[in-house]
Amino acid sequence: TTFYGSLLSTLFFLPIAGKLKARTLLELINLEIVVEGGISILEDNNPLFVYEKLSSYIPARLRRPMKRTIREQNGSA
Repeated sequence: TTFYGSLLSTLFFLPIAGKLKARTLLELINLEIVVEGGISILEDNNPLFVYEKLSSYIPARLRRPMKRTIREQNGSA
């Protein structure tokens, strides 16, 4: 029975624990971003500042550029 317990933990439970740990870390980062965004909105910060602040949580290679405003698209900026 000790052999089976050792085998199960090595082949089954340890990989699952690693995946759960990674998912938990991602969820914590997501919640931190939401809280920071909410606080920034409540503090009435500039939207560009909020965007830059929240973008710092995302790796540079995964960031999307901010969409241009309607004024910038029409050339009246």
